[in-house]
Amino acid sequence: MSVKLLEEIVDSSAIVAEIGSEYCYVKELFIALNDYLAVHCFLPEQLAKLELCIAEVANNSIRHAYQLQSGQPIWLAAKVEQHRLNIQVIDRGMSLPWWRLSQQLDWEQVQVENPDSWAVDGRGLQIVRDLMDEVSYDSIEGNNIFTMTMRR
Repeated sequence: MSVKLLEEIVDSSAIVAEIGSEYCYVKELFIALNDYLAVHCFLPEQLAKLELCIAEVANNSIRHAYQLQSGQPIWLAAKVEQHRLNIQVIDRGMSLPWWRLSQQLDWEQVQVENPDSWAVDGRGLQIVRDLMDEVSYDSIEGNNIFTMTMRR
């Protein structure tokens, strides 16, 4: 299953896309978003950050929420509003533990030459926190909603 556009508002003010929970489809989410953002003049550096963040969050949905079970839905919803882009990655898998989002990784403690200093978990969320202006998570009626905001 590749990306499936669920809804694209006629005035191009928002986009929603869906993939199945397999790593090979994650890039399709960014491709759909990139097509949408083409008319909103985002800089290449911003697009690179967005691609990395979307990949990290979608991969977490696959690995943690769905525990590598393929064929489960992952949605991306995005909307440009005035001077910011709001993105939501949504799944219906297991919820993120409440403490996980507040857990901080100290990059200065990571030593390239010392693998024991490398955190096994949490790097992806830290990358997202470092690259986005705002990050939040909520679980509502079985939907896990990871929201990212980038100011322009």
